[in-house]
Amino acid sequence: MSKSVLGRGLESLIPTDFIEEQFDPTVQSGEDNAGTLDLNLSEIEPNEHQPRMDFKEGPMADLVESVRVHGVIQPVVVSPKVGGGYNLVAGERRWRASNYLKLKTIPAIVRTPTDQEKLELALVENLQREDLGPLETATAYVKLRQQFNLSYEEVAKKVGKAISTVINATRLLNLPTEAKEALYDKRISEGHARVLAGLNEFPAAQKEGLEHILNEGWSVRQTEQFSVVIKQQDKLKRAAKTEDVFKFREDTVRKMKSKLSTGVELRPRSKGGRIIIEYKDDEDLRRIAEGL
Repeated sequence: MSKSVLGRGLESLIPTDFIEEQFDPTVQSGEDNAGTLDLNLSEIEPNEHQPRMDFKEGPMADLVESVRVHGVIQPVVVSPKVGGGYNLVAGERRWRASNYLKLKTIPAIVRTPTDQEKLELALVENLQREDLGPLETATAYVKLRQQFNLSYEEVAKKVGKAISTVINATRLLNLPTEAKEALYDKRISEGHARVLAGLNEFPAAQKEGLEHILNEGWSVRQTEQFSVVIKQQDKLKRAAKTEDVFKFREDTVRKMKSKLSTGVELRPRSKGGRIIIEYKDDEDLRRIAEGL
């Protein structure tokens, strides 16, 4: 894996050279190969910060066959647990394949990263080797941001992505449940999902758009055109509503001027406003008060 794709922010926090180390199968069990050890699989538990939720059967089957034939070529990364044993930091697919094959040991590199580094490392490994699903990626970004009090910019730097990519990804988590399920099951594409996420102010339109995609096979382009129409209609409705409000205000001022025979001014605010009624003297004020 090229270091350049990891992003300078990540490299400044985590030593990444060990990610590129290759396991030498000629080294006997327990011998050190650039920090690599053979550990009992029974001593290793999965990483609780692993962002991946779906380990696909197809790729996993390929990996299982590769491990069966060639063994685990690249070590997993683990960190020591209090009281003994290890937590898996990176390499869960290799660990799962080895367990499936009932192997006794697995090549491993022992590191002591913090919880934040564990999540960062697991996320970057998956992003660079086999993409996480869109919702898994978004969840990992949000977890990094919220759990460790990072800005979107800081998250983007750590995973080597543009800030717009990170922000757009997290917006997918605001989709309605039906749309998220369709995205997770790959009945809609990430492109479809991004367009629907842009309609978060129009839940009825989101539902309608999703139905068109699922039932009529709408392309991303067709979904985008639908989104444009919905937003244009909303803009026209807002303009019409604004025009109605202005007309109502003008009519109200005109009627008040006519009834009170004096100057009247409206000063609207974001909420409420003021009505200013002019009077010449105390006598005029009495007359206006009686008219009111």
